[in-house]
Amino acid sequence: MQLQTIVDIPTFPFNISYKDKLTFIGSCFADNIGTKFKTAKFNTLINPFGVLYNPASVLMCLNVIVSNTFDEEKMITHNDIWHSLLHHGSFSKTSKNEALQNIKNSLNVAHAFIKNTDYLFLTFGTAHVFEYEGEIVANCHKLPAKTFTRRRLSVDEIVEKLSAGMAALKEINPDIKIILSLSPVRYPKDGMHTNSLSKATLLLAIEQLCEMESCFYFPAYEIVLDELRDYRFFAEDMTHPNTTAINYVWEKIEQAFLSNSTIQLKQQINKIVTASLHRPFNTDPAAHHHFLTAMHKKASNLQQQHPEIDLSAELEYFSTK
Repeated sequence: MQLQTIVDIPTFPFNISYKDKLTFIGSCFADNIGTKFKTAKFNTLINPFGVLYNPASVLMCLNVIVSNTFDEEKMITHNDIWHSLLHHGSFSKTSKNEALQNIKNSLNVAHAFIKNTDYLFLTFGTAHVFEYEGEIVANCHKLPAKTFTRRRLSVDEIVEKLSAGMAALKEINPDIKIILSLSPVRYPKDGMHTNSLSKATLLLAIEQLCEMESCFYFPAYEIVLDELRDYRFFAEDMTHPNTTAINYVWEKIEQAFLSNSTIQLKQQINKIVTASLHRPFNTDPAAHHHFLTAMHKKASNLQQQHPEIDLSAELEYFSTK
């Protein structure tokens, strides 16, 4: 008996390995999946500007990273706090110099990383944008609502902006592969019809970009809304996928992008990482010492076989404990 409508996942002409560098930019769903790769010890950069929801903000992030220049005019002060209109609130500080230094430090890391990134995952959440003095911003930082105007991007506008951004990116990294996805998180405050129009706008833009720019689409949105069509797969707000749903999508991503040998290696790494988080119930110091020694040996051997994987934290734990 078939109890789901199964989403067909395309066959991708590549496999992601531990030798690759991965960058994730976009919504909180990009954070969730990027963290899965990072926890599995892939070389990963996640949202260097913080979470971004609309494609125009994603484009601005890419442009700043590619050029490695940040315009201080994008900073404002409100209630004695300095904010960047392109960055998440975690970059906000009472000192402008401190906020600016944090932004520049993150930018330098992102610029160096993206020049050698093999796979860039872009996840869009909404086609709606906020504008401040005629320019789209990435974060409103709880400024008064009257400070901003809100509108929905058009399909053509999204395609035009991102095409230009991708072209600039490929000038510094011509071999980069770009994977687009749509966040399954819904935005019901404006009404579900408005949310559907926003998502449809993004899907149409993504389709055009994949045809024009040789991008690839991973159907995370369809997997959650069709295969997991039940509120037990959502958090208490009934809009965000819960841990079970995220793990389900992660398994689909593994199947789509990882070879069998990479999955097997990931499983070995997971055992080592899990062991480093283990807190012994057995108070026998000799038994615990034996466990730590054995795990240190396994981690050390794996590190030597795969120098591209960073197990330094786990090795240090097994040594010091």
